[in-house]
Amino acid sequence: MNKQFRRVVALSIISAFVFASPLGMVAKAEKPSAKGSKAKTTVKRDNRIKEHVKEKIQDKKEREENAKEKNDAKKEKEENIKAKIAEIKNNRPKEDEEKRLEKVKKLEKFQNLLAEIKKSRKDIKVLKEEMKTVRNEMKQLIKQSYSKEELEKLRQRAEEIMTKNPHVKVIQIENILKKKGQFKFDTPPVIKEGRTLIPVRAITEGLGADVNWNGEERKVTVSKGDKEMVFQLDDGRVFVNGEETAIDVPAQIMNNRTIVPLRFIAEQLGLGVDYDEDTGVIEIDEDDTEEEEQIIVEEGQDATVTESVYNND
Repeated sequence: MNKQFRRVVALSIISAFVFASPLGMVAKAEKPSAKGSKAKTTVKRDNRIKEHVKEKIQDKKEREENAKEKNDAKKEKEENIKAKIAEIKNNRPKEDEEKRLEKVKKLEKFQNLLAEIKKSRKDIKVLKEEMKTVRNEMKQLIKQSYSKEELEKLRQRAEEIMTKNPHVKVIQIENILKKKGQFKFDTPPVIKEGRTLIPVRAITEGLGADVNWNGEERKVTVSKGDKEMVFQLDDGRVFVNGEETAIDVPAQIMNNRTIVPLRFIAEQLGLGVDYDEDTGVIEIDEDDTEEEEQIIVEEGQDATVTESVYNND
């Protein structure tokens, strides 16, 4: 029995080896096949990555080339523009040398003329300052020719005029100058509608004219030499040597005084009249007949009377 048992065991072992060998071979054959498939998959993935990288590199190169082409085109365009500018400059006609010298001479002449004008302006400015000083001295002398009582009366009458006539401005008595002689006012001169009006009494002393007042007909006659002017107060008409003449502002009564237009009378008597806008001074000159000027005084320019105007201080 032991022999038989050993025989069975031996057969079993042999059978096991016999059946195990084919299975092992099959398993061994199957393992390499799985590994090969995995390797192929890895290779494909790597190839795809490489292709993607190549595509990106190619796209970047194309963009760089396009940018370079655009930049080159821009540079070429700039070079063309520069070349055209240079061509224009080179082809510009050159001025003839004589013409150029003539222009230089004209420029020098103009510069010299400009220098002379500047010098003249400076001289005129100096002269104006000197005239201003002289006029200020004359104004002080005129003011000093009035007594304190006369100045006080003038101040009071100036206030009365401005109270009763709000649209009228009073002129400082020292602002009306005459190179030969002077005016003497018992009532201050005024500005009405841009015209200077002075009392008739001042005409006698200031202009050397004869003045006649006709109370019944209410008219004033001013005469000097071959000129006779008749001012009619009721209708505002004026007659020069018998002929009616136009006038801007007629003669009138203000503050119980008859006042007449200074400019009109001065022109009719052939007197030169100068108005200094800076100082508000009206200057009358018998020798300056060719430079007569219309006296138009702007309201508010050195015209308002204050207490200090008629004061000896």
